[in-house]
Amino acid sequence: MCREASPFLDVRLLPSPEPFQKIQTAISTLEEDQFLHVLHRREPVPLFEYLRAHGFGWRVLKEDEPDRVHLLIWRSNDPRAEAAALAWSLS
Repeated sequence: MCREASPFLDVRLLPSPEPFQKIQTAISTLEEDQFLHVLHRREPVPLFEYLRAHGFGWRVLKEDEPDRVHLLIWRSNDPRAEAAALAWSLS
């Protein structure tokens, strides 16, 4: 799977709780082999318990620039999506 095949969501400018809501909606539509790429202004720690409880894995990558945190989310039972998310890089 190529990184363009996965959906992208930029929630940096959204007020709370919109980022959480948009992420919930987007992950519910993930297809097999896909991960969701979210660009956030901070590490959304409260989201992680929700993801864990609902069968999702995630990875966080922080850029050196402020307000640029990448969150990659996949279904825990989807090893190809997980592998693609783990292989994704900022470069």
